Order: sequence, then structure tokens, then C-alpha cells
Amino acid sequence: MLFVEVYISGLLLAFLVAYYYIEYKKISSIKRTIRIKIAVTGSRGKSTTVRFLCSVFRKAGYRVLGKVTGTKPLLILPDGRIQEIKRKGPVSILEQKKVLLKKAQQIKPDVLITEIMSINPEYQRSESKLLITPDYYLITNIKRDHIGVTGGNKKEIAEVFLKSAPINSNVLALESERHLLEQFKNVSSNISFIKDNEDTLNQKLEKLQPGFGRIILFARHMCKELGLNENIIPEALSEYQFDSHIFSIKKLSKQVTAVNAFNANDVDSSYEIFNNIKKDYRDYKKVGVFCTRKDRPERTKSWIESLQKDPWEFDSVFVYGPHFLPVKKRKYPFPVKKIEEPNLKTFFNREEKTLFFGFGNYVQSGELIVNIWNEMGDQT
Repeated sequence: MLFVEVYISGLLLAFLVAYYYIEYKKISSIKRTIRIKIAVTGSRGKSTTVRFLCSVFRKAGYRVLGKVTGTKPLLILPDGRIQEIKRKGPVSILEQKKVLLKKAQQIKPDVLITEIMSINPEYQRSESKLLITPDYYLITNIKRDHIGVTGGNKKEIAEVFLKSAPINSNVLALESERHLLEQFKNVSSNISFIKDNEDTLNQKLEKLQPGFGRIILFARHMCKELGLNENIIPEALSEYQFDSHIFSIKKLSKQVTAVNAFNANDVDSSYEIFNNIKKDYRDYKKVGVFCTRKDRPERTKSWIESLQKDPWEFDSVFVYGPHFLPVKKRKYPFPVKKIEEPNLKTFFNREEKTLFFGFGNYVQSGELIVNIWNEMGDQT
């Protein structure tokens, strides 16, 4: 009996080894046909970076396949069309093999650009080092988000991002975050830092979508790296469609303006946006719209701690989504109330000058608010 069990176990092990070897060879053969592979990681702006780089490479005459997993999982096809990815089960990094690489096998792109979809450190390493193995690995920024999942602080998050880069990848990061990454430089010696001070940033683009000026810097660096004419960047920009679901400023009425910063997610990014915008609305009543997510309690906790330390000049804050009681029971220098579901369509009608600032989360609760704002107003 023991012999039979050992024999069956041996057969199963042999089968698994053979299966994984065949899968490895299959994935490797697909990737060998792709001239340039780019992976985009970081805390914020991954999807926008992928979308814009796809536009730039298209303008340069490349056949490009892109994949984003931000507000919605999408494939970006070589002609610029979007194809929605329909998920039938839980989100998995195997989507990179079953969807992205499968599509690459079918359409044979010159360039593949994808964002790293996982937040768990081990999954990030597997996704980048085993599934994608990019030639270029872009770290858009390092923010205090997914605390306790990706890392406990910015230093740990930076370490996770850098350790997920394959040894032979060319790593690109921002000069302003050199201090976070250089302490782990022994992990990857092929790292280049891009200057991102005030002189290098396009302030007009920063107003259209915060962080976009830095995306232009990444695009410019990629053009220099690959010997492409930088004139394709303004050409790509002239045709680029900014996504109002990622960021927008809407005039809901003569007296009311709403800022969609839900996708910023983390405290630091949201605060930077708020600081830049409030200057133009000095005589407006400032109302925070805090959207929460059931599966992101650590993010709610981070916001609670931040708003207790710094009230952000809010006159009041309204919570939409779960976690209202944990938010409400803390003390703030402004009133905290709940937005009731039946009042959503009338809640944003105000007679006095009011600036609604949406922050926290986009998925689920934030998306509902943005859809209402899109129905009510025009983008400024």
C-alpha cells in the first residue's frame, strides 16, 4: 500500500513539473517575439502612464499592446481601441498570462506595456520577474498607500517596488524619490533617476491632471533611451483623452464646484491636489466628500489619523460608504455627517459658494458620486 502511495505521489509530482515546464516554455516563447516590454509599478498614476506611453509608441510607428487595471481592467489594442477584460472570478496575476500574453500571441505586438496589478509583495515579484520580465521597469512614485499590505511605511514600500524588478531590467524612477530607493540600490544596479523639480514639470498639465507632468518626463526619457524623436510627445498629447473618472473639476452650478480626487487614494497625493486647488476658491465653503471601501479599512484608518492632525481647512466632511461610525466617533475641528443614499441627487445642490472635494476611494462609493457629478456639470 505504501509503495502504491509513493508511486502515485511520484507520478503527480512528475506531472506538475512537466506542466510548469511546458507553461514556462510557452510564456517564454511568446515574450521572445516582443521587441520591448515595459512594466509600470508605483503607488499612483500607473494606468495613466501606461495609456500615455501606448499613445507615444503608436505615434512612433510601433505596434503596441497595453493593459491597465485601474478603474477598470482594459486592454489597449494597437489601433488605440479599448477592449474591456471581463473577469469571471477573483482578481489574479495569472490574468497577465491568460489575457495579456494570450492576446500578445494572437496579435504579435512590437511593444507591450502593462501596469503591475498586485499590491502583495510576493505577488508583485512573481508577476514582474516570472510573468512579464520587462526590459524597462518604471516606478511612477512612492506614496503611503496600502499600508500593512505592500509595506508599513514609504521606505518598505520602496523596497518592495525595487525588489520586484528583474535583475536585468532598466529601472526608471523620480529624482525626488532617490533617497527612498538608493538605500536598496544593491538590489538593482540598472536604475536611472529622472529630474522632476518645478523647472522640469509642465504646470498646465499638472492642473489638467495632477501627476501628468511627471508622466511626460517618463515618456521623454523613454524616447531618449530608444532613440525616438521627442516631437511625437506633443503629437500624442494633442490626441490624448483625459479620463474624468481619474481626475476632474466640475462646475455643478453657478455657485458649486466639485473636485474628483477619489483616485488619488493616499493622503499625501490628495493633500497636494487640495493645496493646489484651494487657492482658486478662497471664498468658497470647503466640504470634504470622504468615500470609503469595505475592503480598505487600513486606508480609512490612515485618513482618520491624518484629518485629526490637520483639518485641511474643511468646513465639514461627509462620509459615503462603510466605516462611518469609526470615522464619526473621533474628534475633529469640523462636523462629520453621513450622506444618505436617497439624498445623493439633491445633496450637491447648494445656494452658497461651495467647493466639494472628493477623496478616499474611487471604487464602489466614489464611482457613484463621480457619475452624479458627470451628469450634473461641465468639466472646467
